[in-house]
Amino acid sequence: MSQYIRPLYGVFCLVSALLFPYWVTFFVAAVGYVLFDWYIEGVLAVVLTDILFGVPLMRFHQILLVGTLINIILFILIELGKRFTRYGSV
Repeated sequence: MSQYIRPLYGVFCLVSALLFPYWVTFFVAAVGYVLFDWYIEGVLAVVLTDILFGVPLMRFHQILLVGTLINIILFILIELGKRFTRYGSV
């Protein structure tokens, strides 16, 4: 049963990238980062959200993938945090 959880969560993350607001996708991806090791599917879902619905903002110097950059930094911090905590060895 546990072998089906990650692919189903990946499908849920993709569906959230296509149907829900960006902040829902960010939250779903962040939960996936905590639950699974190297959850790259969450990063890909956020990239998809930014490509489909992202708007360059003047305050970020017209950079389009701001959400992706923030989420990659979050992914790296969570993976480093799991390495140095007890949760990473579960």
